[in-house]
Amino acid sequence: MLDAVKSFSQNCSSSMAVYFVIHHSDQRVFQVFSLDFSPTSRKPQITLEGPSKESTREAEKWLKDLLNASSQIIIYNNFIQHFGKKESQLLYRWNSDGVFLKLFLSQGHACITIESRSKEKLVGAVVKVEAMLCRVQRDFVSEEEKELQLLSDTKGPFRREPVHKEFSHQYFAFSDHSLHVLKVERVENPALEVMFDLKKKQMSCSTTQRMFQCISAQFCDTICKIGFHAECAPPEDPLYGEGIYFTDSIKEALQVWRKRDEEFMYFVEAEVLIGKSTKGERGLILPPPVGKDPDKLFDSVSGGYGTSVIFSGYQALPRPLWCS
Repeated sequence: MLDAVKSFSQNCSSSMAVYFVIHHSDQRVFQVFSLDFSPTSRKPQITLEGPSKESTREAEKWLKDLLNASSQIIIYNNFIQHFGKKESQLLYRWNSDGVFLKLFLSQGHACITIESRSKEKLVGAVVKVEAMLCRVQRDFVSEEEKELQLLSDTKGPFRREPVHKEFSHQYFAFSDHSLHVLKVERVENPALEVMFDLKKKQMSCSTTQRMFQCISAQFCDTICKIGFHAECAPPEDPLYGEGIYFTDSIKEALQVWRKRDEEFMYFVEAEVLIGKSTKGERGLILPPPVGKDPDKLFDSVSGGYGTSVIFSGYQALPRPLWCS
């Protein structure tokens, strides 16, 4: 059979996959096949493809970390809070047969701990949970896109394209902190621009502030499509409330988002409407009232060293996306 495939391939101009189907009871033929194929064929090989070399390397690092894990893995992802009945039932079903899953909240971070003595079961459970999180995030983005288009009455697609010289004068902000800029992408989203302008008029705020947010690779496209959300970039410690955090410098961003397990670092530069601001505090889900009127709220809250927190994603507009 192997000789026949070899002979055929010499006269075939196009590539194709050839599958040998062996009956499970035919152990002799299976053993012959096992002996004839080179030792490398017994090792599983994975080919990774992505929209960019950075995303492919991120996936490779994630996969290596997963395969090299011991008996426990913790997944940090605030979209865990969007799990519904269906997701909860799946987690309950997987939480058996040598796999233990535990959901918990730590300093504003939703987490899942996955434990198993079996490496195979551990890896399998992690992949299932991550796939479920991807579906939940995709559904969230889809719903937000529909609402965004409805509110803005704009159907133009967002654009994310590489630029080289336009923001070159800002490179020093990264090099001062030993960060080498690999690429810069300009973000243009007509629907978000409409909502941002409406918010600016609503707040009677004529000025914006240029600020930064450090995000994970998996949320770059999400922010470009639907803007900023608290789930995408929770700070290391939400000292000033449960909102959307920004900093006025790269130095402060490296302090607010200290946990960095990825191959690269991603920063979104944004125009932010700060408006009337006051001191933030832990646990805030909205800005506090300006005075005695509970319906009249501050526009944002602030922390120390140039940190600001907004509670509406339409108060910020993503511009360049930096990868370093």
